[in-house]
Amino acid sequence: MFSGILLINKPKNITSFEVINRIKKHFKIKKIGHAGTLDSFATGLLIAGINEGTKLLTLFMEREKVYIATFVLGKTTDTLDETGTVINEYSVPLPDITIIKQEIKSFVGELLQVPPVFSAKKIKGKRASDLVRMGEKIEIEPRVIKISDISIVDYILPEITVKIQCSKGTYVRAIARDLGEKLNTGAYVKELQRIEISPFSINDARGLDEILSYTAVESLALPLLDATPFLKKIEVSEKESQALKKGVKILKTGILNEGKMLAVKEKEAVAIVDVEFKDNECMIKPVRVFN
Repeated sequence: MFSGILLINKPKNITSFEVINRIKKHFKIKKIGHAGTLDSFATGLLIAGINEGTKLLTLFMEREKVYIATFVLGKTTDTLDETGTVINEYSVPLPDITIIKQEIKSFVGELLQVPPVFSAKKIKGKRASDLVRMGEKIEIEPRVIKISDISIVDYILPEITVKIQCSKGTYVRAIARDLGEKLNTGAYVKELQRIEISPFSINDARGLDEILSYTAVESLALPLLDATPFLKKIEVSEKESQALKKGVKILKTGILNEGKMLAVKEKEAVAIVDVEFKDNECMIKPVRVFN
């Protein structure tokens, strides 16, 4: 049974769930999930974990993402994107691009962001978007996000295209909303593409139609050992491997760094482990064990 990750270039107008479901049925995969939902109207990189590869998905959730988005100034929609209903049109003149660039810079760094009400954010066990559609008025608490970089890559007003490098939990639709408020023009997202989940990019991914033209998923996917190039690897013995798989901590010499790593035995991934030093001893603690 193959385990690993699959890099997908999600097409437009299909949910992330449906993409994963079609791949699951086509290859008859027992277990599959994905890291980071893309809205139906959005396109771009979607990372799927296959079988034991699902245990890697939390790692990718923590990684920085990069998006290319086109904002339309002068209007707002209820969903903050092109799929929604226009709820406001502004008659004010659009600001000069130099002013827009100045306001864009104010988003760099850590900031509090209120997720959109039309989102999968859970409130009392239900999606915020479902509650809104049922007519309930809801309030969503702001949360801390980090935008490492944001810049304008193209503009023909009223549209601007921006590149955003950000932390997990960042809503690009909320960035459009907040920028529109700063400019007093309103704004919504017309197009959205995720081009990177570090260290993988959209150039590493394959389209859904191409994926479904194959008969074996292992012809397309990365095995466990190659799926996390950002993790350092620790070679373990058979005895150490068996201990880790039973959830037992082990002591190890010759390791210089702390943090999450990948335990490997004879080119086979054994477990994601936490490495920490205590009383001059290096302790290896299994976090996710691969069967």
